[in-house]
Amino acid sequence: MRKKWYVRYGMVFAALLLLAGCKPTVKIISPLNGSTHDFNEAITFSGTGSDFNDGDLTGTALVWTSSRDGQIGTGETFVKSDLSAGVHTITLTATNSHGQSRSAKVTITVGNPSIVEITEDINTDTTWK
Repeated sequence: MRKKWYVRYGMVFAALLLLAGCKPTVKIISPLNGSTHDFNEAITFSGTGSDFNDGDLTGTALVWTSSRDGQIGTGETFVKSDLSAGVHTITLTATNSHGQSRSAKVTITVGNPSIVEITEDINTDTTWK
C-alpha cells in the first residue's frame, strides 16, 4: 500500500508541475490586423488573456505595446488617440502569476505615411531673364 501511495503522490505532483508550467492564452480582439486609422483617431484596444490556474487575466497582467511608441496601455480594453503616424506592430502580452507569458500581435497603420504635404510660397513678382 505504501508503494502505491508514493506512485500516486508522484503522479499528482507531476500533474501539478505540468499545470503550473502552462503559459496563458492571449487574443487581440481589436484593432484588426491590417487596419488603417486616421492620425489622432480614437482607437479601441481590446483583448483577452486567461490562464489555467489564474483564470481570466486583467489589469497589469495584460500589457499592450507598440513597436513605434513603446508601452501604450494595460488591461482588457482602453482607448488611445495619440499614436504616432506610421506602421505599428501592436503586441498584447499576457503574464500569469508564475511569470510565464504569451503574446499576440497585429499590425496597424496610423495616418498615411506615404503621403507628404509640401507647401511652397510662390513669388509672382519673379522676373525671368
